[in-house]
Amino acid sequence: MRELVVIAPREYWPVIRSGLVVCDYKVRFFVRQEIISSKKSKQKIANDPYQLTQLVTRLRTKVDALLLVVPRNRSPRSVAPGPLISGLPLGLVFANQPSDLKPWLMAATYDSPHHLWVVLAMWRRSYLRLGKRIARWMRSSNPNNVEGWYDDTITRDDLVQKLAQGPRVVVYVGHGRPRGLTGYEGLRWYHFTQVQQRQPCGTFICFACDTLKRTYGVFPFGCRLVLSGAVGAYLGAVEPLLVDANTRLAHLMGELFDKRAASDLATLVIKMHERLHDKPEYKPAYKAFSDYRIIGNPLQAL
Repeated sequence: MRELVVIAPREYWPVIRSGLVVCDYKVRFFVRQEIISSKKSKQKIANDPYQLTQLVTRLRTKVDALLLVVPRNRSPRSVAPGPLISGLPLGLVFANQPSDLKPWLMAATYDSPHHLWVVLAMWRRSYLRLGKRIARWMRSSNPNNVEGWYDDTITRDDLVQKLAQGPRVVVYVGHGRPRGLTGYEGLRWYHFTQVQQRQPCGTFICFACDTLKRTYGVFPFGCRLVLSGAVGAYLGAVEPLLVDANTRLAHLMGELFDKRAASDLATLVIKMHERLHDKPEYKPAYKAFSDYRIIGNPLQAL
């Protein structure tokens, strides 16, 4: 049985335990260590403010992923140095009180009756080509349930209506901002609030800049999707990215789908790390990879 370690204040444990009870993996809890600031620990706090690296070294049994609950005023970039901690995928959820997690928990545990995978691509020739290539790779793993809802074939309003039906996997390639996607006439968080969410999406993978970047007055797009219960898990970037490096990451993910190498988000992230780590030719892509974060359930099924 797979195991998820949850790091959160004690008052969050009951709602998380009851929310994840239907999952087919074990959940273990640890109290979140509060940040203690000092001159000597300034660099340490900057890289790992909740001392997750130390916690992983204390684990005596094999675990598959970590989930950290942090206050909403924190940014995805500031609470973790990358999508993995000591080789373990780390999911982040942002909440100021336990009830904030209930919409996300419903999405994270929803078992979609269909396995539709969707590729989104911004209306630019290079991204449309990339999106269609990814769709071909994904069909190797899911031959009859991959669709391309590309920016040159669908309006923003129609896209939001379709996403509200709950595809199991959504992949976007294009430009992004903290407020949303640049493609599809500028897809923003509030467009999702204008339609009824029939079913939550499973995993949203966004190969774009900044959709998890916290700016003054802006709670990032990907964090909003997760906290609202629109998606169970979101993988996106906290910084601007080099186009070539980010394209290489998208290619790598597509190749992993082609080889049927992952059945959940955590495994996909681990496989990407293994392909990129300590390989000089992939250094720019690995730098881009380190600017990604998982929001929501790291064990979300693909």
